[in-house]
Amino acid sequence: MEKGEFYVIMGPSGSGKTTLLKCIAGLLMPEAGKIVLDGVDITDVPPHKRNTSLIFQDYALFPHMTVGENVEFGLKLKKLDKDTIKSEVKHTLGVIGLAGFEDRMPRELSGGEKQRVAVARSLVLKPKLLLYDEPLANLDYRLQRKMEEELKSIHEEFGLTSVYITHNQEQALSLGDRLMVINKGVIEQVGNTDEIYLGPENVFTARFLGEINVLNGKVAGKEGEFVRVATEEGSFLGRGHGTFEANAQVFYCVRPEKLRVGTAPPRENSASAKVVTTIYRGTEAEVILAFNHENRVKYIAYDVTPGTFKEHEALNVHWRPEDAVVLSEVSKVKDIDIDKLIYGS
Repeated sequence: MEKGEFYVIMGPSGSGKTTLLKCIAGLLMPEAGKIVLDGVDITDVPPHKRNTSLIFQDYALFPHMTVGENVEFGLKLKKLDKDTIKSEVKHTLGVIGLAGFEDRMPRELSGGEKQRVAVARSLVLKPKLLLYDEPLANLDYRLQRKMEEELKSIHEEFGLTSVYITHNQEQALSLGDRLMVINKGVIEQVGNTDEIYLGPENVFTARFLGEINVLNGKVAGKEGEFVRVATEEGSFLGRGHGTFEANAQVFYCVRPEKLRVGTAPPRENSASAKVVTTIYRGTEAEVILAFNHENRVKYIAYDVTPGTFKEHEALNVHWRPEDAVVLSEVSKVKDIDIDKLIYGS
């Protein structure tokens, strides 16, 4: 991880996110390997001497202490003088929007305010590494979005190296400078948000970070920079990573928001489909389509009203070759359930 970056580790439940974070914090001892912080091996260093700070999902505030006492707790352990402590607490609470909250008790705070106090308690220590253990999981959707903005602002203000674990793809994309996707303790891919979202290396990463439609197919050849894939729904072009041999089994993937309906322009992929159902979500609609051979795909339509798409309505679906990706690998985990990954939820 680079100094000053907001590094997001994401993966499904049981993938090893929290275990990894606890090893970095010193709460668990790794069985092998080293943990090096700013050039220093801290693998055997006790948690309180690592100059890291962990923000928990459940806030972990002291209920019998005021907001000010909670925030200054770590500074008192460092035996700083009273004036310095008071100044640092006041400045930090001001930065996170809690100026004047010093005398309030945790029970008087909302969930979002408690989370900000937990963040302030860590920030005031100016750690070399700030660790977030799914800190927004207990908040409602609107508050999560607001806190995402605040965490991004706080990161820019303090410039601390931050490690954030989550299974929430929206948070990962909005907060992360770089992402690491892990699965059953195995690193699937590391890269910035665009690299992983637009250029996934395998089906697991493609499906975990956002919605994606997947068709089974075989390599039918190359056409310039694109790979042609023969599927039971037609022959389509897409971007390929690596070398693909003729007739090799591959997975043809395209994001729902990249699909279009109507007459296909020249050189675009196209297929006939019928509307199965539509889920209207206000700003967008998720349209489930069935191709001729019953393979289902999801199409995201924007700025539409309920009733725009009728059940069983026939449509022509098309997409650009550069918006599709051809993958040969399902996952770096060898015992993964391929059918469930590709066809399941």
